[in-house]
Amino acid sequence: KITHSTEERNSLSAWRISFATIGSAFVAYSTLKLVELFGQGDAALGFTLTVACYAALSLRVFGILFFTVQEPDHDRLSGRPANLQRNLLDLLKNKPFMVVAAATVLATLGSVLASKTLVYYFKYVIGDDTAVGTAFAINSLVILMAAPFWALVTARMSKRFVWRAGALISIASSLLLFVNTSETVPVVVAIAGFSAFGAAAAHLTFWSALPDTVEYGELQNGRRDESLVFGVMGFIQKASYGVAAALAGFLLDQIGYQANAVQSQSTLEALKIVMTLIPAGFILAAFFVIGNYRLDRVTHGRILRVLQKRELRERD
Repeated sequence: KITHSTEERNSLSAWRISFATIGSAFVAYSTLKLVELFGQGDAALGFTLTVACYAALSLRVFGILFFTVQEPDHDRLSGRPANLQRNLLDLLKNKPFMVVAAATVLATLGSVLASKTLVYYFKYVIGDDTAVGTAFAINSLVILMAAPFWALVTARMSKRFVWRAGALISIASSLLLFVNTSETVPVVVAIAGFSAFGAAAAHLTFWSALPDTVEYGELQNGRRDESLVFGVMGFIQKASYGVAAALAGFLLDQIGYQANAVQSQSTLEALKIVMTLIPAGFILAAFFVIGNYRLDRVTHGRILRVLQKRELRERD
């Protein structure tokens, strides 16, 4: 509701990703240090006080947002009483939303599967499980720097183009990792960072494209369903994370993985496939799905003009 501009949403999405990345990096870096500082040998007390510290900081930020951010008034409200079943059926008819949802599920399955199995790759193939922290830190730094770049590209091209470009980079990274024979920490971290550069494009365009689907739905059914759109998408994201984690566990079991044991050569070779080719397949599917997202800058602007004319007629 803060803005109807698809360009401003693109910019806000870049800011969101940047600050979220900074916050994640801060938590990843400081948590264990704060636990040690607060706990003084008592890990349970240290974690409790650390979480309380994070909660206090978050509450302060949320309070500032609540009292300073103002939403504009919207008079384009449906006179019909709310009906969850009907609203959900209408959401299923919102093609841009369904495209974003399907692409999000596929991209989440691919990215989570890759990141979950990367931990095992560092431990059992490279032989340095501590290096995975370095890889994740580099990935966060890459995403932080890539978000503004992709925002600029989106402003000149389209959200669909940027999402697909990022998907191709992620796929190329997976293939590079699969064929890579120099299984050393610097090489693998570099390839993972390249993948993060592509993933940043999907993160940016997801949060920028999703609000645009609200106006598309309003054009179709006369209602602004922000809460439903974001609520359903939040559920889809969380469910996708859960399915991806379960899939990772299932595949590890199928390839013969044994925790904290020497893995067979066949298991290590299969692990590389699970970490690279299977995620690449999911992301390739997302690449084709997001190709059906047609809600570009021109189309969205046309929708906004129609809605504004409709609002003026209703006021008269």
